[in-house]
Amino acid sequence: HIDPSSVTQTFAVKAKALGGKIYEHSEVVGLNCMPDETWEVSVRTTDGEVHVVRAKRVVNCAGLWAERIGGFAGVHTPCTVLQHQYVITEPIPEVKAYHDKHGHQLPVLRDLEGSYYVRDEGEGMLIGPYEREDLMSLAPKEWKGTMPPEP
Repeated sequence: HIDPSSVTQTFAVKAKALGGKIYEHSEVVGLNCMPDETWEVSVRTTDGEVHVVRAKRVVNCAGLWAERIGGFAGVHTPCTVLQHQYVITEPIPEVKAYHDKHGHQLPVLRDLEGSYYVRDEGEGMLIGPYEREDLMSLAPKEWKGTMPPEP
């Protein structure tokens, strides 16, 4: 698995090093593909101002809001949000020792017959089930947080 927070921070550090600007706690409110195949990305910051940023590439990594952001570009993003439960343990000394010795995370263990998976999370372990299709439920709309209503 990939730790999304670490990947995001790595991309942000590299982008800044290459002269990029990061708008934190901001919302993408529009995408417009220009004739030269660059993009105008409209971003609303926390102070309510809208900034237009030019980009050669746009990566949709909006998580819960990926479908909406894709829609700004006219792209259907086939995704949905499911409720998922899991347990994270307290730190386990052996997990930390493994990380220190090997410099990477443990492999993910998946038991398809038992319908669960186990992986490290921080210095502990995360255990989660694979929900059967008949038991899956869509996440409530309020999970999408403070995203403004669809236009």
